[in-house]
Amino acid sequence: MQRFYRVLALGALLGVLFAPGTRAGGLSYSYVDWAGFAAHPQTGADGRGTRFSLSYALSGNAFLYAGAAQYDFASFLGRRYAFGVGINSPVRAGYSLFARVGWNHIGIRPDGTAAPALVTAFRTPTNGVGAQDHGFGAAFGIRALIRDHWELYALARVAHNNELAHRVSGEFGLLYAVSAHISVGAGVNATALESDYLLMLRAYY
Repeated sequence: MQRFYRVLALGALLGVLFAPGTRAGGLSYSYVDWAGFAAHPQTGADGRGTRFSLSYALSGNAFLYAGAAQYDFASFLGRRYAFGVGINSPVRAGYSLFARVGWNHIGIRPDGTAAPALVTAFRTPTNGVGAQDHGFGAAFGIRALIRDHWELYALARVAHNNELAHRVSGEFGLLYAVSAHISVGAGVNATALESDYLLMLRAYY
């Protein structure tokens, strides 16, 4: 009997998540976001990684955010964490401007192999020694609805952290609402030293 109720509850949840319709609340700032990406540094072997983000709308004009990302290159592993607060313009106009500020942490761990000539968004570790540092950053961007199911976004970031080889980055992407609560999409995150190509899954709540 317990198994029956679990299956019923799972079916109800999937029914809500994948119900027909456009995304809940238009340009909502309450969502969880997962992305897998391929990292292409300026020189050296390509890498891969994953990124998880959480946003929570405090009101119609303010939100909290947090995120974590892991970069796996041939000679080192990079982990990046961030959290902070943001403000946004009203979402009812079909687009929304936003800005956010917050804290970040970056950790670099060599994998023990000989380091190739890598030029990435991180400072490549030398002599097999890892490093970590705390910092702060800010971002400014725009989200816009294109018809009912499509969202286009773009943002520029600046981050202060001694483990970054380049402190300015930009990202743009496109999301498609497959249901009222689920969107899928693709994007590009880039610095002067590296480009990351993302595939994203976003759930609004």
